[in-house]
Amino acid sequence: MQFAKRLGLNHQHGLNQATGLIQRSKLTTAILSALIGVSFSGIANASVYEDRFAEIRDEIYAPENGYLSADGGPYHSVETFIIEAPDHGHESTSEAYSYILWLEAVHGKITGDWEPLIKAWDLIEEQIIPTSEMQPTADKYANGKATYVPEGPLPSSYPLPLTNGAAVGEDPISAGLASTYGTWDVYGMHWLLDMDNVYQYGNLGDGTSTPSYINTFQRGEQESVWETVPHPSWEDFSWGGEYGFLDLFVAESQAPAKQWRYTNAPDADARAVQVMYWALQWMKERGQDPEVVAPGLMAKAAKMGDYLRLAMFDKYFKKIGSQDEQGSAGQGYDSAHYLMSWYYSWGGPIDTSANWAWRIGSSHIHFAYQNPMAAYALSQIAELQPKAPNSVQDWDTGLERSLEFFQWTQSAEGAFSGGATNSWNGKYDTYPADRANNTFYGMAYDENPVYEDPGSGTWFGWQTWGVERVAEYYFITGEKRAKDILDKWVAWVLNATPEKGLPVLDFSDNDVKLAATLAFSGIPEKWDPANPKANNDLHVEVIDHGQDVGVAHNLAKTLMYYAAAEEKHQGDVHQGAKDAAQMILDRFWANHRTDKGVSAPETRGDYPERINEPVFFPAGWTGKNAVGADLNADTTFSSMRPFYDSSDPGYQELQNAMAEGRDPTYTYHRYWAQVDVATANALYSELFPEADCADGCAPTAKDIAVKTSVGTPASITLEGNDSNGTIEAYSYTQPANGTVSGNGKQVTYTPQSGFVGVDSFTYTVSDDEQLSSAPATVTISVEDLNSNVPPEACFTATPSSAMVGDIINFEASCSSDANDDTLTYSWAFGDDSNGSGASIKHSYTMAGTYDAMLTVNDGKGGVDSTNVTITIEEPAGNLPPEACFSATPSSANIGDAISFKASCSSDADNDTLSYSWAFGDNSKGTGASAQHSYTQAGRYNAVLTVDDGQGGVDTASKTITIADAPVSSASCKYEVQNHWNAGFVAKVTITNNGNEVIDGWDVSWNYADGSEMSNGWNANFSGSNPYSASSLNWNSKIQPGQSVTFGLQGNKAVFNGPAPVATVTGAVCN
Repeated sequence: MQFAKRLGLNHQHGLNQATGLIQRSKLTTAILSALIGVSFSGIANASVYEDRFAEIRDEIYAPENGYLSADGGPYHSVETFIIEAPDHGHESTSEAYSYILWLEAVHGKITGDWEPLIKAWDLIEEQIIPTSEMQPTADKYANGKATYVPEGPLPSSYPLPLTNGAAVGEDPISAGLASTYGTWDVYGMHWLLDMDNVYQYGNLGDGTSTPSYINTFQRGEQESVWETVPHPSWEDFSWGGEYGFLDLFVAESQAPAKQWRYTNAPDADARAVQVMYWALQWMKERGQDPEVVAPGLMAKAAKMGDYLRLAMFDKYFKKIGSQDEQGSAGQGYDSAHYLMSWYYSWGGPIDTSANWAWRIGSSHIHFAYQNPMAAYALSQIAELQPKAPNSVQDWDTGLERSLEFFQWTQSAEGAFSGGATNSWNGKYDTYPADRANNTFYGMAYDENPVYEDPGSGTWFGWQTWGVERVAEYYFITGEKRAKDILDKWVAWVLNATPEKGLPVLDFSDNDVKLAATLAFSGIPEKWDPANPKANNDLHVEVIDHGQDVGVAHNLAKTLMYYAAAEEKHQGDVHQGAKDAAQMILDRFWANHRTDKGVSAPETRGDYPERINEPVFFPAGWTGKNAVGADLNADTTFSSMRPFYDSSDPGYQELQNAMAEGRDPTYTYHRYWAQVDVATANALYSELFPEADCADGCAPTAKDIAVKTSVGTPASITLEGNDSNGTIEAYSYTQPANGTVSGNGKQVTYTPQSGFVGVDSFTYTVSDDEQLSSAPATVTISVEDLNSNVPPEACFTATPSSAMVGDIINFEASCSSDANDDTLTYSWAFGDDSNGSGASIKHSYTMAGTYDAMLTVNDGKGGVDSTNVTITIEEPAGNLPPEACFSATPSSANIGDAISFKASCSSDADNDTLSYSWAFGDNSKGTGASAQHSYTQAGRYNAVLTVDDGQGGVDTASKTITIADAPVSSASCKYEVQNHWNAGFVAKVTITNNGNEVIDGWDVSWNYADGSEMSNGWNANFSGSNPYSASSLNWNSKIQPGQSVTFGLQGNKAVFNGPAPVATVTGAVCN
């Protein structure tokens, strides 16, 4: 069944999936105050773009503006009447909660105050990650797995049957997660919350608590938001029909059990990790220790990323490329696509004595959910690496796979189209002929994954959400593949004259309009990672424009990261991308500023068309929801939601518009959009510190240093800059030991007779708006070329407090000499040890206080000395060991023996060490050396733990890459499908079990009882008992893990006898 989808109507947002909570302790005023944090009024020199960030953040937290619920969580929008992915503005999504983190991470970057970020994560844990009480039988998943339910295309296709006979594969990671974290509870956000309990479902069946966990989308790719049936995540049959809402979705042969179930939107959880990466870097840039300013926060993000791997697997853990509803159960990682799919979901019975629970991944993958930033953080950044077995390797593979997926879905023009599915039609049907060969690691191209009303690939916002992460990744790494992807996409975005359709951006009328709806044609090439092909037959066209505030500012962020990355890695800023980003920021701010944010009017033609649309209920099904609305064959979208009435200004606008024969217009303030406005402005200031600004920006003056000799005037050029105009005047003060003369920027300093030393004066510049700069200082060194000025000694010792044996870095680069003489450096460390050089390392062998002294000599008689006090303490006790090992070879095939040796490990105290090994596949070992072989292909994190027996422990790890052993084999299976008194029908399935393509096949069989074959299909047939079948042109190639099938009909040797059984043989049958 489908658990979540986005709606991307023209002039509106697709929306991510969110969350909810039981009635836990409400956020207090103190926590809200912490979220608001410090005022920006005390921050010096904040740019106009940082000021905009502060304004929007203040408005988000202003109670009168209505962005937050009484519990402190973010509403989807300030306005209540809004229908897109949420069907009410005071619902919320995990997307919105991930955007709280964006807001507070940038706030921390600017102010150095990380308390609001900590509280934002507390809010997520309190309100959107289900508690143990809300998933009471999660541990029963250890005893079972999900039961297969096919998907249908329409709401009227439902309910669909539980199918016990269909194969469901093994989940290879949940046991490891449970072992690592000591619980079977899932640490992930549910996608949708009813913040004000508008539907009155509450939590745990209480009908009152907030925020309330609810769900909507469940019934096929054609189910739009207008056709959903909102229902509680805790299904105890209190509302709905006899069995609550369960029998609207799933048909069972017996009465269904009361149960709980939640759905995660991987896009949101991945964004949370992405933001934590930036927060970590910004803490370090400020010289702050993350474990001091935000203790445990990075570990929580890593844990969320650990569970996020559930989205990397097929829905029912079937093999990738399955096309087999009944079979193809996955084992190990052969159900892993390693991408961020549309959801993962989990549930179980409310009755704790019941012995079952379930988890599923998703077979449907959208390019825009891919997050190379999250994958990079979880695989490459030590503080964010998860702990469960294989997790780091999984994310390392996921990073590679996500970038490949962007390459595979990129059109000839540069835009990205849709994605892929491992379950055609939601029931593992055979791929259509025109897509059977153009696959991505065995998965079929789908231009509109998950939903078709409207098509999920048509909303332009997906482009910016997805590509922003690639742009950030390029900014960080400079990777050429990311640059190539972005070069093409940015060229499409900035192209003002496309061959077909509208341009992406329109800056006419001193405003900004941008693409709203896209249309794609064609399909991508088959993905070959060794030789990627351009998708010359996949094309995009912009159909119409809109002014989506959130998408526009997300586009600006994407362009600015790309422009800055070009400057960082290629040497020159991409001026077109930078200018477009700035124009988006400035024009939206100038034209669409409201009293509570930034918003542009939206015309909603879909509202009058669909507000009274019927909602499908099966014949004879009746019930009531918690607000008392009747649910039956006569139910409509509006009748199901009686809270929409004339008291709601948005609903009244719709009624007025319908009465006047026009489309209603709204000015919405979506939470996520306002955060994108705020953060885009702040990050522009970060990426381009000398950023141009709008009107009213003061000019700047530059500090200058010059030298002259005794009695000699110095010519000085004053330097001013104005980002939005011209410099018109220069004003200066007089120095204490000389005079300044001249007009404009060219002045002359004349020292007093006989003066030797340092003199200075200040100056300001004024621009064409009569605005003046802050004073800048001109420093003049007047030297007596016939006399020497002694040097000034200066040094740092890092650290200045240490333990016996610790290395201390002594650095004298801050020493100076007014004459620019070459200096020599002599050190006396206070322990009768000496040294020389501008930088040197030293360690002390005894505890105590030492005066380390530096003496600098300019070689002309000038000498200066300075000292720093160094404090050395005895270690608290034992010195820990250092773990080190080799793995030979580190890349091997399944079954190969790998030698692990820890002889390079050491211990400063010469303690006897013990060694323990975790090979990454749940296997263990001990001893200074060990041998191990792996039984499955993959990347494994082998960890050595060294213990000195005195409380000192250290670990080291290496990645081991295991490939399938080279094989080329297949299994050949003969199955009777039907038989009657005189005849039978059978099929033969040839499955490629190797890792090489089978090109051409020929098999044979015979009937020992004398039965005869009469005809067959899907093969060339020859012979007569034994019979032979060989491949046709279209089914001659069998990809690894895939199968071909041919069928036949025959006559029994014995009337009314059993159907004959045959053994199939051939070169490919092993």
